[in-house]
Amino acid sequence: MVDGKRNKVVYAEAGKDFVDALFSFLTLPLGTIARLAAKQSNIGAVTVGSLSSLHQSVADLDEQYLWTHACKEMLLKPRNSMEVYSQNMKLNIDDTEPMNYFLCQNRSCYCSSISGFLSTFRNQNCSCGRVMDRVVIPGSGLIQENGYDLGVRNIQAIQERTYLISVLDLLKLSILSNTPSTDFIFGNNNQFLHSNLRHQSEFVIGDVSPYEFRQMSVKVLVRRSTREVLYAEAEEDFADFLLSFLTFPLGGVLHMLQGFSSISCIDNLYTSMTALSSDRYLMSQDLKNKLVKPLCAAQFELRNQILPISAVSLPLYYCHTYQLNGVHGLRGPVPGTLTSTPKYMNDCITQQNTQLSFVDPKFCMSKSSNSGEYARGPSMFMVTDDLAVTPMSSVTALSYLISSNVPLSDLEEMVIRIGVTEGLSILKASLISTNGLSQIIRTNLVEL
Repeated sequence: MVDGKRNKVVYAEAGKDFVDALFSFLTLPLGTIARLAAKQSNIGAVTVGSLSSLHQSVADLDEQYLWTHACKEMLLKPRNSMEVYSQNMKLNIDDTEPMNYFLCQNRSCYCSSISGFLSTFRNQNCSCGRVMDRVVIPGSGLIQENGYDLGVRNIQAIQERTYLISVLDLLKLSILSNTPSTDFIFGNNNQFLHSNLRHQSEFVIGDVSPYEFRQMSVKVLVRRSTREVLYAEAEEDFADFLLSFLTFPLGGVLHMLQGFSSISCIDNLYTSMTALSSDRYLMSQDLKNKLVKPLCAAQFELRNQILPISAVSLPLYYCHTYQLNGVHGLRGPVPGTLTSTPKYMNDCITQQNTQLSFVDPKFCMSKSSNSGEYARGPSMFMVTDDLAVTPMSSVTALSYLISSNVPLSDLEEMVIRIGVTEGLSILKASLISTNGLSQIIRTNLVEL
């Protein structure tokens, strides 16, 4: 329903499929949002705060600075922990490859009487040294069919129209504009073109006491006159921290920020979802709980994450193998089927249920217990204000300073501590600003 005089959308009466698509935005990892926003559509590619440069820096980063090939894949195309819901939606824009399961070609690696191995990424190295590339196979939306009507009080100058809306465009506009529906329908491009340059410093956090002891030190070079961070020089723990942003679901970020991300449309979407009755509008209370606090996908978490977010647990699987005595003699053994509980069959000569252990996609034989999880260490990384992560060297640092054209007298080097409060400030700034690091200086979280 649109107001023809003011060229404004008053409200939309939406069915299940459309609201499903809106709520699915909350389940998308930030890396997926940055990747989708960079795609061409009706309104072209857009930049999402500092997330776009962070995502691009991972794409440009040589794999030698990451522990495994899978690390780069995990950061560029992070999985959706609620993919089981989104895959069956009619308006699903998440084109990330869904999670599959892989076994080693060596049957003894998963038919052992003691334990076996399973991977959620193709071509991982098994403990036997072979590649795990044998695929093994072990639906619904988010909203009930009745939908809902928001209503309208004043019907003067109101017209009813039907529009075919691109969900990808709506995602982009929801991040960049306060009136995405109006901007899409009436093409008000000039109103949202630069809205991602807003600086909103205030934010609210809940109880983070279990995380307060986790901190890291970062050396930053600051321009004194503008309180602008030129770049940070940090070890792999800080690089890991920033890279992990790409794996956070948008709704999980909203939960950490208590619903105040400073992206007004996303905040409104999150708030409206929390106010909906799970009995009437959502499939279940369990689903609502997952939407209120979506977690990272399994195996994407950091062991020493300083922010209050975790990952879903991996399921427990068994490999069931058996050997039958058929009419024409011995049949089998059957290579193995994946089951969530031990399985037993009649008329088997032998059968076995082997509990499978998941291979860590971030694991490398040369990796020590205190090394980074995505970023290979020990290493030093250069992080610019827009959160682009690159290997640190004197050449790259000098080149960056020359290109910045900042007088040496205006530079100050300082060491700051990054804890949960500072981390949330950087995370929030990454959504709306290209000055992700400067935010902790400008909001007086640290003193010059």
